[in-house]
Amino acid sequence: MDKSLTSSTAPEWAPILKKLIALTPLDTIVNFELFWRNPQPKWNSPDARVVQIGDCAHSFLPSSENGATQAIEDAVSLASCLELGVKLHEKCLKGIRAGVPLDQDPNIPPNYPPGYKWEPWHINNIMRDLEAGKAVELGSGNWN
Repeated sequence: MDKSLTSSTAPEWAPILKKLIALTPLDTIVNFELFWRNPQPKWNSPDARVVQIGDCAHSFLPSSENGATQAIEDAVSLASCLELGVKLHEKCLKGIRAGVPLDQDPNIPPNYPPGYKWEPWHINNIMRDLEAGKAVELGSGNWN
């Protein structure tokens, strides 16, 4: 990769990245062009018997070598969801059959950690905090 390609955006980069580029020997960085790829509208088959994971579910280039890692993470997430879902399945079905709205059914767990209270946020605030050396706060709740 030609180091001059970074000159237009380099002033905005962190000093450590500028130093890394300066110390990198010429012609040792391969510039893989990334392309935006729209994700699939659904990651499961019509009857939810097949679920896409890894490269087929996430927009990564094969050369990024992230597919297997993403597939493992997806599989663990899916297994965790199934484990939780099986425990609550009958209770959830009872509420659904009774017409209880999903967001009002106490048997259906929310998609956030216990104790979480939503607070408005913006990525610009997080970036400002990071630039000021502050730690990123995930908000209330048990995020472990």
